[in-house]
Amino acid sequence: MRFVCHGVSFAGQSKPVNQDAYCIKRAETTWGDMALLVVCDGMGGLEKGEIASAVMVQAFSRWFQEDLPVLAEQLGATEEPFMAAVQNQWSGLLQRFNLRMIQYAQSQGISMGTTCTAFFAFGQSFLVAHVGDTRVYCLHSQGECCITTDQTFVHQEVAAGRLTAVEALTHPQRNALVQCVGASKVLNPQMVQGNLEPHALYLVCSDGFRQVLAPWEMNGALRQEALECGNASEYLAQGLEQLARMAQARGERDDMTAVVLQLWDTEGSWEVVSC
Repeated sequence: MRFVCHGVSFAGQSKPVNQDAYCIKRAETTWGDMALLVVCDGMGGLEKGEIASAVMVQAFSRWFQEDLPVLAEQLGATEEPFMAAVQNQWSGLLQRFNLRMIQYAQSQGISMGTTCTAFFAFGQSFLVAHVGDTRVYCLHSQGECCITTDQTFVHQEVAAGRLTAVEALTHPQRNALVQCVGASKVLNPQMVQGNLEPHALYLVCSDGFRQVLAPWEMNGALRQEALECGNASEYLAQGLEQLARMAQARGERDDMTAVVLQLWDTEGSWEVVSC
């Protein structure tokens, strides 16, 4: 299985700094392709959101470069123990950096935080680590579904039956997070493991990218470009840029970031080929 990836990030209209950050890493290994997608959305209501998001992206990037090859050599291609070990390392990474950010912010007399959603694909499996309201979607020919659950005040209230889904759309606290790396004393990341769907696309995006777009629109735009372009990277780029322009035309003013992974069938050997 080979993974083709692309990402885009745009500063929000009238915003001086893009507080989103992302990374894409892909390695061809003797056991098959491995890919990492990470999107972090720095908290606009807190100081240094752009630093918090960049720190988390860099942490996952270093994990991919330094820790993942060691783990792969130790555990080989047996997916179940390998993915369990990845999840364990990610849990530790998120807890460490949450504590470090809290301690740094306290020492500087500021508040800082970021959402963080990481997606890792290997063999026939994927793993998601999720904090906040950045989302992961699975897009395929039969439709689309959201893999993650928003860790927000309104989602919590809807789940408890105190708000309806319609009320949540216009609630004044609809963007308030209940989990945030760097600002949550007790961090409870959502971990999701699953099987990769053949020919599916996996989209990781900040809330600014998807707030005014429906999942079926994101699915349709990316698949339409796939029909019109012969080059996979090119159609992923065009599809994401088309969606970003659509969101801006509808009045979206927040930073917008999205990365997407497409599954292909082929083989390779260990080498980091994209970042």
